[in-house]
Amino acid sequence: MSLLILIPLLMGVVAYWFPRTGALAVLLASQAVTLGLAATQVIPLIRTGSSIRETLGGTDRALNIELLATATSMGLVVLTGVLMLAASICALRFVNQKFVLLLLLLQAVLNGLFLTDDVFNLFVLLEVVTLVMVLLNLFIRERRSIYDALYYLIIQIIGMSFFLLGIAYLYRAVGQLSLSLITASIAAGMVTGTQLLVPMALMLTGLALKVGLFPLMSYIPRFYGNPGAPLVVLMLSSSLLSTAVLFWIARIVWAFSPLLDIRPLLLILGFATALGGAVKALVQRDARMLLAFSTVSQAGLMLIALGGGTALSERGFIAHLFAHALTKGLLFIGVGVLTEAYGTCDLFVIRERIWQTPLLGAAFAVGALSLIGFPLTAGGVSKYWIVEGAHGWLYWGIWLVNLGTTMVMARLLVPRSWLGLAPVGPSEPTFKASDFAAPVADGTPTGRMGLVPTYVQITLAALTLLVLLFGFTGLNLSITWLAFANKAWQILLLAALALFLTRIWPRIAPTSWYAQLQPSLTNALALPDACLAVAAFFAGVLLLSMVMGVA
Repeated sequence: MSLLILIPLLMGVVAYWFPRTGALAVLLASQAVTLGLAATQVIPLIRTGSSIRETLGGTDRALNIELLATATSMGLVVLTGVLMLAASICALRFVNQKFVLLLLLLQAVLNGLFLTDDVFNLFVLLEVVTLVMVLLNLFIRERRSIYDALYYLIIQIIGMSFFLLGIAYLYRAVGQLSLSLITASIAAGMVTGTQLLVPMALMLTGLALKVGLFPLMSYIPRFYGNPGAPLVVLMLSSSLLSTAVLFWIARIVWAFSPLLDIRPLLLILGFATALGGAVKALVQRDARMLLAFSTVSQAGLMLIALGGGTALSERGFIAHLFAHALTKGLLFIGVGVLTEAYGTCDLFVIRERIWQTPLLGAAFAVGALSLIGFPLTAGGVSKYWIVEGAHGWLYWGIWLVNLGTTMVMARLLVPRSWLGLAPVGPSEPTFKASDFAAPVADGTPTGRMGLVPTYVQITLAALTLLVLLFGFTGLNLSITWLAFANKAWQILLLAALALFLTRIWPRIAPTSWYAQLQPSLTNALALPDACLAVAAFFAGVLLLSMVMGVA
């Protein structure tokens, strides 16, 4: 397992000393080796349902760093390899040795996040991934990107201080840093639920800042929508980094669950994040920001699934980690292709050009259908389990969240002319053209899809097929054709409702109450307000956990 961390790291160092052509060859070779190694290890884990442990630095699990590979964690390493390979191919025209080094370092850290079983090692890896993401987002130096990167770095330092303090409290209570040993100590009754309250609240606060949970949702999309960062970097941030954080939130929740049941808290956070992210996505005019807030909304949905507490909802949570990452990778690369071709991320330009090329139209359609949970797509499998695992008000709440997701996808894909509306509605904020300018390979907008390299188009087609392949596997996972057909008409009705609401929205937008509300929806929190939001989040999580969480 350690090779999956060491190979990208060492290859990145080697690539840095090569000329550009050699560095690109090293990048692609590293992806092939890492992906092949991870794929050969995940197959036995899936077949047997077993796990693999590896202790680094000695045999004492309590004193040394331990790696743990399960079918889920190794599968996420494979997913990381797939999306890293796609990002590497799409970035071939503009990368240099420094970019290759940072990209491979990011892959090594992400693999470590999925495989580590040590919470202090997790803290170190999260710190490293923060620095790597800041440097990657500053790859194309631009005034706003420098400001956004520093803003992100300061907030992350605050968040990781909470997380480190949580680890200290946890070590004081349990005397272990390995999550497996912590879980065993909790099961053996060596700690009380009250002792876990403060560590859980501190650690969840630190992780919430990484994924943008409510009310900390404004600055993460702003960082993902950074105009100075290559769109492949934004794709990796939105798909893989958020997946790693949600994976660890689930591990901590499951470890503490015998003594600290915070499922009601997860439902509150999940619905607030899912609905808030969808609303903020609907007022964006930058395609990158729309996709970034969509990621926040999907993180909220996964928290809802995690808080559902049933076997089906937890299975849906795990499946949606894969489905969302793969789908969002496809959509970000699609936006990247159009940005490179037309030199802008303006949503009005993007959604008009999507349908001018059959390949792009098919890719965006499959990605959108997957995100809203249409059968025979990746999201169709995961959302089927999430919905079927919910009951009562939770069932209808998830459909409300999915309505928001469908409206967001309609805003991305459906030109206003198809709805009989003017090209720009009264609710649309006004921006300068430079707000949507995005650098392309040679610095000038081509305006012609024909100049997009064939290998980029092949990559886009391959990701589209993977999203569909993931969906077809659902037929072999206790989901029948009849169940899928039943879900299909429900999704189609939801899409019709979303289009209807999109059509009547211009009548609501000119109202005075919306005009007063819109600035708060489009603007990000200032740094002092963000710090207050972090403190409020911690206090709220701690108080709610004290009221409803201790078993």
